[in-house]
Amino acid sequence: MAKANRTASKAKAKKKSVRSKVRAKPVVAKARTTRAAPVVTPAVTKAEEALAKLQGSITSERNNVVALRKKTEAARTKAAKSGKASDKNAAKRAAAAVTKANQKVRDLRVKANEAKTRLLIAKADANVKATESTIAAKTEARAKSLAEKAEIDLAKAVAAFEEKWRKKRAVADSRKLKVVARKLKAKTKAAAKKQLAKVKTVQKKAAAKARTAERKAQVKARIAERKAAGPATRRKAAGGARVAARKTPARKAVGRKSPGRKAAGRRASARR
Repeated sequence: MAKANRTASKAKAKKKSVRSKVRAKPVVAKARTTRAAPVVTPAVTKAEEALAKLQGSITSERNNVVALRKKTEAARTKAAKSGKASDKNAAKRAAAAVTKANQKVRDLRVKANEAKTRLLIAKADANVKATESTIAAKTEARAKSLAEKAEIDLAKAVAAFEEKWRKKRAVADSRKLKVVARKLKAKTKAAAKKQLAKVKTVQKKAAAKARTAERKAQVKARIAERKAAGPATRRKAAGGARVAARKTPARKAVGRKSPGRKAAGRRASARR
């Protein structure tokens, strides 16, 4: 008994595990097919009216046929009972009327079939026209959306191209500016050198003029001192100059003589 209970519990557990593993399939909702509303045009309306008229005529003629058949049966039974020629002729006329009515029904059916065909053709034409107009409207809307998207893409492309072009142009302009800056620096250095050279030459000329002016002033001062001293001092000075000339050996004059020496020589020659 215990073994049986164990096996039963194991079987139940297996069934539960199998049920838990098997997942329920999702219920797929069926797509509802919505029929498009029928397109009504004047041709379709006219064909429908003609078909409805023919169907009404067929119905009335069928009723007429039924009535004529009843009348024919009555006329035949009457002719069979009476045996008169007039009753027989009436029965024949009733049968002919039934045949004529049946033929009319058949003709009306042919016309109704033709009317149905015309209605189908009219509906097909209307659907084609509606489809063409729908296609044209959808195409126009699509063209409009594509044009708008093209404008947006063009604006993006122009912006990207402009940014890229500006970066390249900035790099090229920076290179050009560096070249221009180097050239300007070279020109500035050359101009500064020229200006310095001019300043140096002007300073040299000014220094030379100052030296010559100073020498002239010194000579004039000596001459003025000698004139103010008188003849005795001149003689002493001349004697001292002679003694100094004797003591010191004579040096050859190199280049130009100073204006002081020239003046002293002139004075000595005048005294002699």
